[in-house]
Amino acid sequence: MRRSILLVVVSVLSLSTALVGVLPGRAEAATPVTVTFTYTGAAQPWTVPDGVTQVTIDAYGAQGGGRCPEANGSIGAGGGRSQNAFPVTEGETLQVYVGENPTGYNGGFNGGGWSSRTEFGGGCGGGGASDVRQGGTGLENRIIVAGGGGGIGWADANPDTSGGFGGGLNGGPGGSYSEGNASAFGGQGGSQGGGGLGGLADCVGAVGSGLPGTLGQGGAGTGGGGGGGFYGGGGGASCGYNFLGILMNAASGGGGGSGLNGAVSENGVRFGNGLVTITYSPADLPACSDGLDNDGDGLIDFPSDPGCTSAEDADETNAPPAAACSDGVDNDGDGLTDFPNDPGCTSAEDADETNAPPAAACSDGLDNDGDGLIDFPNDPGCTSAEDADETNAPPAAACSDGLDNDGDGLTDFPNDPGCRSTSDRSEADSSNPPNRQCSDGIDNDGDGFIDYPADPGCRSTSDRSEARSRLRASSRYV
Repeated sequence: MRRSILLVVVSVLSLSTALVGVLPGRAEAATPVTVTFTYTGAAQPWTVPDGVTQVTIDAYGAQGGGRCPEANGSIGAGGGRSQNAFPVTEGETLQVYVGENPTGYNGGFNGGGWSSRTEFGGGCGGGGASDVRQGGTGLENRIIVAGGGGGIGWADANPDTSGGFGGGLNGGPGGSYSEGNASAFGGQGGSQGGGGLGGLADCVGAVGSGLPGTLGQGGAGTGGGGGGGFYGGGGGASCGYNFLGILMNAASGGGGGSGLNGAVSENGVRFGNGLVTITYSPADLPACSDGLDNDGDGLIDFPSDPGCTSAEDADETNAPPAAACSDGVDNDGDGLTDFPNDPGCTSAEDADETNAPPAAACSDGLDNDGDGLIDFPNDPGCTSAEDADETNAPPAAACSDGLDNDGDGLTDFPNDPGCRSTSDRSEADSSNPPNRQCSDGIDNDGDGFIDYPADPGCRSTSDRSEARSRLRASSRYV
């Protein structure tokens, strides 16, 4: 009965990162995480973490059997190694198979070939391969394989014969035993193209030749069993007598299994059970826990950067300041704060608390000039609703009102000589003011004389009366 122990080992650094989290101000995103799988005797599923798109797989096949009860102390051949990187999809499940180093005649888990005991000798089982499968559990789903080593051959009175090494690429041949002109040949190693051939028993009283390896399976042998692999190694043979009839008691070793897809490949380097590690880089850490000043404000990560609400926040950018009408400050100094208390705020999102300017006089609903008329268009003092003054415009000046204000038959500037400009408030001719009879061209006193100096009643052109007193008239004609 197989004793199996599941041991998935995560590196101490990676485990502490996963359990404790990332301390603010420290960037841990580049630290790789390695998950280690040891022999359990069954497939071990592993789910690709979120954000991971590539893994590096390092696989080691198991050592071939060497501890059979009748063996003479030899150890089985070492398993191979294959390492490579593979694309993956977050959330998908990979199946991990770790090979077994057998302790008896049975082949190791995951493809090791079995061996048989005869009256002349026998062998130990072949070591199991280690592989990882993607998209299923069949042999066709294997993306990487490390071959198991071949089992040793043994005979009662003769030295043990070695098994072939497991391959990172191709497996090695098992050892052979020859005596006189008779031989028990070892099984051949598996290759990239097929299984290793079984060893031949070229002797008298042959117990039997080994069987060839096949896809994923080492060949059985009367000597050592072939190692498991991409293609398994062939089983070893055993012999009873040589051609002279002398007892040989000979057995040969099994061939090693081949590997698959190893960018790095090594032969015969693993002793004991197989091993598989999967290494990946975690997804990038959020901006608020990646140790970087992502927004260039001189502050890094949560809780130091005010733009971070938590260590999981993906954006360090500081939130825009609250609007003036919701920031708790009396921004316009009117003693009122924010919406709805400050009349300068139309909503909490308003960016300006400043009170709106009062409505113009011509649209404020008031009779600002006391004329009994309100606003545009009712008040003639308003030219529009935006007019800031309801006061009626002063009447036009006499020299621009379209009227003949002085009755001289002439109207406004420049037609009326009494007007000096359009703003002149009187059309009266200053050169001939009214009631100046001594310059009005009229015989006002009926004496037959008109104006100064013709009329003796006039002392000057500005004299208001042509009538002369007797004294003045008599004095002028004395």
